[in-house]
Parts: sequence; structure tokens; C-alpha cells
Amino acid sequence: MARKSRKNLQTENIRSQSEILYSTAVYARLSMEDNGIQGDSIENQIEVIEQYISKCQDLNVVRIFVDNGETGTNFERPAFLDMMEEVKKGAINCIVVKDLSRFGRNYLETGNYLEKIFPYLGIRFISVNDHFDSLHGRESDTLLVPLKAVLHDTYAKDISRKVSSAIDIKKKSGKFMGKMPPYGYVRDEQDRHKLCVHTERAEIIRMIFRWRMEGMGSVSIAHRLNDMAVPTQLQIRYMEGHHDGKEHALWRGSAVADILKNPCYIGCMVERKGSRLLCKGRENKVIPESEWNLIENTHEPIIDRETFEKVQGLVLESRRKRKQQVADRSYRQRTENILSGMVRCGICGSGVHRNGGYFRRDGSLVHYSFCCSGKYIKTKGCSSRAINETELHHSVFLACKKQLELLIDRKARTGDTLETAKSSPCLSGLKEEIRTLEDKQRKLRRKRNDLYADFKDGLVTEREYTVTRDKYRVDGEELSSRLQAAYEKIQENSRMPAAETERLRDFIPFQDAKKLTKEMCAVMVKRVVLNENSVSIHFTFTDEYEKAPAFPDGHGEECGGET
Repeated sequence: MARKSRKNLQTENIRSQSEILYSTAVYARLSMEDNGIQGDSIENQIEVIEQYISKCQDLNVVRIFVDNGETGTNFERPAFLDMMEEVKKGAINCIVVKDLSRFGRNYLETGNYLEKIFPYLGIRFISVNDHFDSLHGRESDTLLVPLKAVLHDTYAKDISRKVSSAIDIKKKSGKFMGKMPPYGYVRDEQDRHKLCVHTERAEIIRMIFRWRMEGMGSVSIAHRLNDMAVPTQLQIRYMEGHHDGKEHALWRGSAVADILKNPCYIGCMVERKGSRLLCKGRENKVIPESEWNLIENTHEPIIDRETFEKVQGLVLESRRKRKQQVADRSYRQRTENILSGMVRCGICGSGVHRNGGYFRRDGSLVHYSFCCSGKYIKTKGCSSRAINETELHHSVFLACKKQLELLIDRKARTGDTLETAKSSPCLSGLKEEIRTLEDKQRKLRRKRNDLYADFKDGLVTEREYTVTRDKYRVDGEELSSRLQAAYEKIQENSRMPAAETERLRDFIPFQDAKKLTKEMCAVMVKRVVLNENSVSIHFTFTDEYEKAPAFPDGHGEECGGET
């Protein structure tokens, strides 16, 4: 038998790849810096991508992801993260962007996705304006694409440097450049970079300084403000309609401490307390108070300088005493809080903290307790009770072990039932529905192409073209939605979620654990909620578990529960 030439083998490989129908995600991004660039609007990006896809018979749009107002210098963007979750689930195997700058401006991370992550996951990546398609990549692309990524990264850093310089100049002239004014001040209606005193809130600031002069600590002051129902900064933001506000928020000792040391209340502006600039690597840098550059008399003071300096002396003395107390108690047997940041109150919704612990005279530990932060408010305080740390750890540990057993058992039973599920009439009907919908999509794409050609040839008017194009677009979105629903049903009924299989591998090391550990909490526990008479434990794998197909014998278990 004659051996096939390498050229013929390559031709057959390209032909087999072109026969695959790719579940495609359209990704568009626009940052604040790009808002003024002609042609880079979200609508324009999507239209350019849709025109490209309409000419490709092997691309089927599953979903459109949009990050509006998000920077391209990192990949912590809501829509991008959602898209990557769909990629990991197997719902998407192709991503299309208008150009590389819309995908990302950090050349290191962009290169990592294009050269390592996407090839490993089997994801096809297309950049329309850059004429780049990873399926048909040429050798020249291996140099051209990284070069463009470097240019986009350099552009972003140059913008960062210019914006930072402009802000520094305004700060040195005494202008307020912060996100929100300090408590007690509001922005001037005529000049948003100038602070004006808010009469009612300024009186609260004077009360805080007066109480501190009388010997009250920051936490005691916070409790008194809560008892008086004085609105916090976040509550004020909520009442003013800002998205970052909160309807229910409490005064904290840390918030009071920040107020007591803020030189803004004596009419001074701090030029810079810290920096996190892209052009300098985005490294968080906190500038010590001793190095702050104070700009005097930039606005009306609320507190006189003499009172402010006396309070600073009290704060320093209090800090010195706390350090001495810590040194005196260093012999105590302290342990790490392995549930730090995970525990919430199910009654009032506040965070739950671990107290300082109870110790014997020899320094040995008696126990720690978890208490709701709203428990000690005299009026309208939380009614929750404290819970012993040992009891809480035991409850969480038993729940983790139980869920781990269920997951392992479910995986074993799922393997036995997959073949039966795949041959069910329900799946056959879904596959037939998908074939019908895909055929309608192909016909619709041909109609869109023919319509555009008729418009170019002058056979239809611009109005006729616009109306018909919009109708085709609506029909296409409806077909894509129905296809996505059908794909999801098939995945739910024909296989165990891939993400659950991966997580199960992470859980195996804890199968023989004898007690709750920090590593177990980090991998398995998402949140612990303390209710009145029970503890609700939310696991990191809850969502995937609930999406799993039901077992024929009806023994499926729910992953989230109470103990």
C-alpha cells in the first residue's frame, strides 16, 4: 500500500478540523481609558465579531460576555471569569475577540493564556482584526502575536504614568482626589475636588474626639455610636444611591481609630498614603505616617489642632500599653484560627470573630469562642449566642467527612449509570433537537450573507437591509439560547461534571483525616453560618454537586446542610 505524502496528511487534518462545530463565546471589553477611542464601543466590537462569525460555518455562538469599564491590565474581570468557568465546564471551546487589546493588555498573562492555557484546554482562539486564528496559526504568528501583546502592555503602562502624574499635581495643590470624602465632609457643589463641612456629621466627629479625650477606647466609642443609631459611611453611601453602600452596617473600632488619626479633620490634606501603580508593577506600597506630606489649610477644619494632638498622644500611649500586654502574655498557648473569614451570623448577617480566648494561670488554653460582632450592641443588638471553637470544629469536620464519603460513593455509582443514561429516549430527543437547531443556524447564516451581498449590489435599500438584519440577529440569538439550553441538558444527563471530578482529586488527601485542618477548610469549606440552634455549612463544591444527574435509585444527597 502506497504511503501518503506529508502534504496530503496535513490537508486531511485541516479538513477534519473544519468539520467540527465550535461552541463559541464572544468576548468584548471596554475600560474607562478606552471610552474615547472611536470604534472601540461594546456594540462595535460585538458587531465586528458577529460579521466575522456569520462567514464561518464551523462557529456557533453560545454566549456573549461583556466587561464594561474593566481594565485590561489584569484578568480579574467578572465576565472573563464567568467565561473561563464555562470553558472549564466544557460548554465553550472557542473564544472570539475583536483584537488582542480587548482580550488583555498584560503581555505576560496574555501570552500565558494563548500559548499554554488555551492549547492545554483545547480552546480555539480568534482575534478578528489581528487576523489570528489558533486553529490555522502560522509560524510568523508566534512572533507577531507576542509583539502586539507587548505593545498593548506598554500603552497601558504609559496611560497609568500620565494619569498618576496628573493626580499627583492636583494633590500637591491641595485638591481632594479620593473616592469618597472623610466622614463629616461632602464635596463642594461648585468644585468636586474641594471639601465642605457637613454640619450634622461634623458634630459626630467632635463627639468622637471628645469621648476619646474622656478616656473611652475606639471599640467603646463604636458601640455607643451603634446604640445611638448613628449612620455609618457605608449607610450614607447607600442612602445616596451609590452601588458600594450598605443598608445595614455597623460602626467598628477600626473605623473610629482611622477617624482619630486622620489629619484631614484639622484642615490638612495628605498628598499620598500609598501607591499601587501599573507603571511600577502594581505593587501595593504603604507609606509610613512619618513620611506623609501634609498640605496645610486646604479646607475648613472640624477639630482644633490642640485637641487633635492630645488625642494622638492618647492613641500612642494606648498602642504602647497593648504591645506591653502582648509581651506579658506571650507565654500563653495560642492557636491559629483555621476558620478565619469563613464564619457568618445567620441571625443578623454580620461577621463572626473568634475572641481572645480563655487561659489558665500557667498559660494553658481553656477554650476559644466564636461571637457575632453585633452581639454587644446594647440596643437592637444580635441575639445569637457564642459557640465553643472545639464544638464548631467538630461539627464542620463531621460534615466534611460525610460529604467526602457521599462524593466518592456518587462517583462510583455515576460510572455505572452513565451508559444507561446515554441511551435514554430523552437524550436521543435532545440530540435530534440540536441537529435541527444547528441546521436552522446554518440556513440563517446563509440568509445573512445573501442579504449583505444584495445590499452591496444595491438590490435592497438601506432601511430594508437594517430591518431584516435586526430580525435575523434576534432569530440568531433565540436559536443560540435554545442550543445552549439543549447542550446543558445533555451535559447534565450524560456525564458527571468535570469540575467535580477535578475537585474530588483535591479532596482525596483528607479521606483519612482525624481532625479539622486549615488545608481541609481552604479546599472544602466556603462559608459557615451560625443559626439560632444549628450550624449551616456551605461547601465549595455545592453548585457542581446540585447540578449532578439524579441516580435511578433515588439516593442522591444534597451537599449543603445543617448540623
